[in-house]
Parts: sequence; structure tokens; C-alpha cells
Amino acid sequence: MKKKLLISGIILLIIVAIISIGIKKKPSYSMFSPSSQIYIDKMVTNEMKDDHIPGMSVLIIKHNKVFLNKGYGYANIDKKIKVSPKTRFEIASNTKAFTGYAIMQLVEDGKIKLNDNVSKYIPGFYMKYKGKKEDITVDQLIAQTSGIPGGITDNDKITKKNNNLTGIVDSIKGRTLDAKPGKEFQYSNMNYDMLGLIVQNVSHESYSNYMKNHIFKPLNMRHSTTKESNEKKAYDAQGYKVKYGKAYAYNPDFNLGDNPAAYMMTGTKDLEPWIRFQLNTHSKQSALIKETHQPKVETEQKSAPTSYATGWFVDESAKDVLVYHPGTLENYSSYIILNPKKDYGIVVLANAYSKNVPELAQHLNTQMSANQHVTTFQNLINQWQGVIIALTVIIVLAIISILVFIYRFITKHKPVQFNFKSRNNKLRILMLVVAFALTIGIIHLLPSIVLANTDWHFIMSWLPTSAKVALMSILVLLTSVFAFLFLKIITTTSHSKDKK
Repeated sequence: MKKKLLISGIILLIIVAIISIGIKKKPSYSMFSPSSQIYIDKMVTNEMKDDHIPGMSVLIIKHNKVFLNKGYGYANIDKKIKVSPKTRFEIASNTKAFTGYAIMQLVEDGKIKLNDNVSKYIPGFYMKYKGKKEDITVDQLIAQTSGIPGGITDNDKITKKNNNLTGIVDSIKGRTLDAKPGKEFQYSNMNYDMLGLIVQNVSHESYSNYMKNHIFKPLNMRHSTTKESNEKKAYDAQGYKVKYGKAYAYNPDFNLGDNPAAYMMTGTKDLEPWIRFQLNTHSKQSALIKETHQPKVETEQKSAPTSYATGWFVDESAKDVLVYHPGTLENYSSYIILNPKKDYGIVVLANAYSKNVPELAQHLNTQMSANQHVTTFQNLINQWQGVIIALTVIIVLAIISILVFIYRFITKHKPVQFNFKSRNNKLRILMLVVAFALTIGIIHLLPSIVLANTDWHFIMSWLPTSAKVALMSILVLLTSVFAFLFLKIITTTSHSKDKK
């Protein structure tokens, strides 16, 4: 009898393992399914509710096709203006990729050399390190290895003199570097402000006009501009700051000189051609784009080893190289991810600072990268809703039956005597505990096995109630079975001894 019970437990474990492997080996599913939008809608709204984000816009492009370009929530709460793909957000540090590309255009035209000193393009500019003047190259600005401190202008008051590109760069002339140029990665907006000034000086156009004439117009990004004031136009999203679970309209002061690093204004509709442009390997500019994606320096981040390219971070630790950049201001967030190998791009824009923006982008990337989609399972759940409910009822009845068996078993063997001293019992208990632990482990890992780097918290955020109940019922059933097997092992031996 004991052997049968033990064999039953092992068979149960094997079944769970086979199920997990079987699911994994199912054909991968394309993300372009009708219910995918329903899934993403729910995921986006959950993230918004969780962090009280007023509005978001999400763009997903794959194989040059727009899979999704949709606004969520409000661009302006008071005016009840909803977000649409045309709604413009401040994209913060995702501006840097545009500035970097502008520099590379001028390099290609022979007007700039990456190894030239900055002072060649910004006459009279210099910085100091340990009391001595140091030369900084254009390439060091691009790679964020100039040694310029990250918050070099944080304590500076905005004045008429420094509230422009020339003024803000001139205001740091002669200040002290944190490191010798070229030696360390140190992220600083000033690096890209200076690149913006170089674009302006070399092209003999204002930075704003250069971007308009050489990037926005050629790509048909008709509504994209640099930020000129805090005044909002009809299609601009109001920025918000969240305090104690409530969003408040917030328009902090900003320096016009920071435009090349942080203040481009655009929406997901205008970003469609930009993402396509970044992924298009057959355009005339594809070689130049690839150059902007090439790592220049390791960032030495402990959490995720990455490199910095030309206005982009590059993650080479995964199977597919990811080109990405976060963008954060006090009242806006953005995140862009590119996977050149699998030919897709993801954009998430929000009108509030939120940690959920990168999390949402990364969740979307997980599904796109795996070329599998949770909605495939959601489709099955919707199609098999009746079966799931029936299965849940059967499982619940099975649980009740097992509980009744346990009750009768305990009643029949009163007084219950437990025997943990037997060597055979110890071995059987150990095997049962190991089997139980492995079963729980496999269940815990199922989301990452099936959907690549997803967890149960994420799965439970979108599963319908019927599926959640079914899952919980299965867990309770497994626990009940193991509990019954455990009880049977430790009491049967004791009872047998009494009979002898």
C-alpha cells in the first residue's frame, strides 16, 4: 500500500513536469492576434491605476507594421482631454538619440570629426581636472565619458543670460571635472547640451531649426518640436506630479539650453517613422543608424551590465541585443526599446514620473522577444471558459472528497499515532517532501518557462476570475493530495505495528 502511495506521488510530480515541458514546446504565437489589444489595454490600465498615472500612449512596431498605437487615460484631467497617438509628451532623455543622430549626420557630411576637441566647435571652451585644463573630444561627449558632473547646473538659477544653448554651456566653462576625460562613464545631460550647441555652431542653424529641417521634416514627424515654454497647446499632454495617490498638474521651470538632452516634444504617432527608421536595414541611412547603436563604453551598472552608444543604452547580456533608453522628468516619463535582430520597437510615454513606465515597456518586450503572447492563452481561456468552470467544479469536489477521506482516515485510526522513528518512514517522508518541493518549484517557474521572464504577479494581473479560481483550486488539490499521502505514510506503519 505504501509503495502504491509513493508511486502515485512520483507519478503526480512527473505529470506536472510533463505539462510544463509540453506547454513550452507548443508552437510560438505571433503577437498580431485580434485579442492582443485587449490584453495590452488591460496591462496598461493596470499599470496606470497602480501608480496613479493620468495618461499614457503606447506604440509597438514589428516588421515595419504598426501593431498598436493607442492613447490611454487623460492628457489633461481638468479639461477631460483624452490621450491619443497625436498627443505630445516631453520625452526627456529619449531626446538624446535625436541629438546624437544629428551629430552623426554632420560627421558623415565631413563637418565634424569625432576625435576633434570640443573647443574646435565651441571656441574658448575648457574644463579643469585637478587644477589643469583638459581637452574633451566630441566622441567623449557622445559616450558620456567627458568627466562632466551629472548635476553640474542643478544649483544654478535660470537667468536671461544662461537660458539658452550658448548660455548654459558657457556657464560651466572652467569648472571642475569629476574624472579625467575618457576614463569613466558618468551620465550627464550637459554632454548632450554641448553636442546640441556643436550642431548649432557647425550647421549655422539653431538647434531647433536643424532638428526640424534635417530630422523631423524628412521623417514626416510633423508635430515634433523642441520645447519653447511651459504653455500647453491643444494637443500637448499636461505633466503631473503624483502625491499621496493623487495627480497634480505640475510645470517646473526648465532651461531652454537643456533642449538637446531632455526636452523634445512628440507623440507616438510622430514616433512611428522614427522607430521604423531605427529598424530599417535597407535605407540609405542604415549604416549611420547602426553606428549610433554601437557601444562606446561600458556603464558599469551592477543591476544590468550595459553599454552606452550614441544617445542609446545597449544591453548585450541577453540573447538578443537590445537598444533602449529611459526618459524621466519630474512630470513625464518615457521608455523606448529596440530589438534590431527581431525587428521590433516599443515606445511608452506617460504624463507623470513613474517607475511603472519602464516596467510596462519591459513586460511588453518580454512577450515580443519570446515571439509568444499571453493572449494566446487568454484566447484559449475565453474559448474554454465552460470547460474551465466545469474543471474547477470537479477539482473542488475532488478536494472535498480528499478532505472527507482524511477525516474518515483519522476517525478510523483513533487514537492517531505518528511514527517518525522508522527508517523506512523517514526515507518515504523525505522523498515526499522533495516531490512536493519540486512540484511547487515547477509551478513557481511555469510563467518564466512558458512566457520568458514573466512571473505569477504579472500573470495574475490580467487573468480572468474563473482562471484564477481554477489555478487556486489546483494548488489546493495538490496540497491536499500531498497532505493525505503524508498522513497515510506516517500513520499506516504505526497502525500496522499495533496489529502485530
